[in-house]
Amino acid sequence: MNKEKVFKKIILPFVGGISIIISLSVLIGWGINYKPILSIIPGSSTMKVNTAIVFLFGGINLLLLNNKNTSIPFNLLSVIIGFIGVFTLYEYFFNSKLSIDNLLIFDKFSTENSGRMSPATAFNAILLSIIFLSNKTKNEIFEKIGLLVAKFSLVISFTAIVAFLFSIPTENRTTFYKTMAIHTSILYFAQTLVLILNHRKSVLSKLLFSNYSGSLIFKKLLPIILLAPLVFCYLIIFAINEKTINVEFGIITFIVINIPLTIIIIGSVSYNLNKVNKEEIELNNSLIKTNNHLSLFKEALDKVAIISISDQNGIIKYINDEYLSISGFSRKELIGNTNRLINSEHHEPKFLSQLWNTINEGKIWKGKIKSKNKNGDFIYLDCTIVPLKDEDDNFTEFFSIMYNITERIESEKLRLKYIKTIESKNKELEQYTYITSHDLQEPLNTIIGYINIFNEKYENKFDEIDKKILRYIVEASLRMRLLIKNVLDYGRIGQNTKTEEIDCNIIIENIKKDFESKIKINNAKILYKNLPTIIGVKSNIYLLFQNLISNALKFTKKNTNTEISISFLENEDFWTFKVKDNGIGIEEMYLSSIFKIFKRLHNQNTYEGTGIGLAHCKKIIDIHDGKIWVESSINNGSSFYFTISKKIKIG
Repeated sequence: MNKEKVFKKIILPFVGGISIIISLSVLIGWGINYKPILSIIPGSSTMKVNTAIVFLFGGINLLLLNNKNTSIPFNLLSVIIGFIGVFTLYEYFFNSKLSIDNLLIFDKFSTENSGRMSPATAFNAILLSIIFLSNKTKNEIFEKIGLLVAKFSLVISFTAIVAFLFSIPTENRTTFYKTMAIHTSILYFAQTLVLILNHRKSVLSKLLFSNYSGSLIFKKLLPIILLAPLVFCYLIIFAINEKTINVEFGIITFIVINIPLTIIIIGSVSYNLNKVNKEEIELNNSLIKTNNHLSLFKEALDKVAIISISDQNGIIKYINDEYLSISGFSRKELIGNTNRLINSEHHEPKFLSQLWNTINEGKIWKGKIKSKNKNGDFIYLDCTIVPLKDEDDNFTEFFSIMYNITERIESEKLRLKYIKTIESKNKELEQYTYITSHDLQEPLNTIIGYINIFNEKYENKFDEIDKKILRYIVEASLRMRLLIKNVLDYGRIGQNTKTEEIDCNIIIENIKKDFESKIKINNAKILYKNLPTIIGVKSNIYLLFQNLISNALKFTKKNTNTEISISFLENEDFWTFKVKDNGIGIEEMYLSSIFKIFKRLHNQNTYEGTGIGLAHCKKIIDIHDGKIWVESSINNGSSFYFTISKKIKIG
């Protein structure tokens, strides 16, 4: 509950209640002739019956003040209060009696103007009536008059209170104040003050109920401004009455004390205002910088993103130019409308329901939305919706940041279509290769078989030239069969996609057993240590190392013991292997082409083979998301490097 509500719900009714209690107590006091409750201070003026009635009606009015349905009784009581004051002043000014002073109860205690309230009390009653009426009026001029009158009434009642505080004798007061009681002064002051604070245009209420710097300074200094002069005046008057000082010295003392005190107070206010002003300037500069940064952020965001803000019902409140550009609609068509204009009706109700449930719970929603523009073309948006809170911590707005991913989605669709087509063609090609290679082997096997029969039957009848020709035919046929087998093997690479953990140390050990005779012939050494366990297709990785080691054992230098070393490096994404030999090496001009299928660098008579082994290696590495390359020069050996991705999963 804020300060203004506390005032209206607690303080205002409290003052009204106290006024009613005191006024009823005074009326009872008059009824039973109990003077202490009528004057409170012995020997001082009494609160009259009409005054008690004024405060009774005033207290009731304070309770009715903020109730909209009580205008008639409120206004009636206000007018009665005013009439009591008017009739009493009429009696004073025209020295007449209207029989209102002792209308209800006869005043036995007053010797002069029996039962009649003082002129100050009567005048304040009229002012109080005007203040009450101005609190419920809608007329601005009367409101201002009411506030002015309230200030005047406050001064009159405060003057009377001060006179009592300083114990100024009744005979020393003006006729205006002579018969005014202390509780009369206090109740007038209290009722007038709460009426001023309740007034919607009151500067005092704005100062007391707000938390601005000026209000804070006012609330801190108000007690000092009120109490300090009262205390000093009381002490000076006390000293004068006790004849400690004379009146002239008392006045000088008050001035001497009051002026420095006022300067201190004004200085304190000025210092605090300067401090607040400095903070405001710094805050203002900070806000300017922040706004400039926000403007730059907004400008940057507007250039790259599609922005919209909608309320809790989905009504669009703001859109940027990118939104207009992508949708094809005008700002006038979109503001105040919902997103139904760009709804493609692609998404199911469940999808939209989940979206709204998420953002209504205050959670950020992220996802892809398929929309359409004004021309009916589909748009794909990558969307993030952020709920925004108001001052009461309720989610009332939703901030949407979207990116146009239509081209990416369409490209992805096209890519998937091409992949499907390529996969289909590859399958057809593999099937064609297999069938072709298989069918080629049949007649080839027949040729080789008949050549062997022919050779056995007519071997004795051939001369050397015939035998040489026949040997060429057999060798060519065998090479052809090996070539067809290698083509079949190449086509089969990639058909097995089952991945598993592979201990490279075991792979190398098994290859060493396979090449045991070649290793002995070349007096070769295969060096490796603590090779890693990787994930891949086991048969493919085996073939990869087998081909590289086979080449290293094949292309050796004469009169040199063959040495093959296998090492590796590890980083975050890849295993990098190196297979190094001390063989004959490769000319630089061929380094970029040796991985092509059927690419041979040497004569068949010098080094046997089909030239497809390194093509196998290249295909295997491609399957494992890696790269393969070679560093080499003539007579200095070769170093083959290849990488295997660490992102491959088992399965």
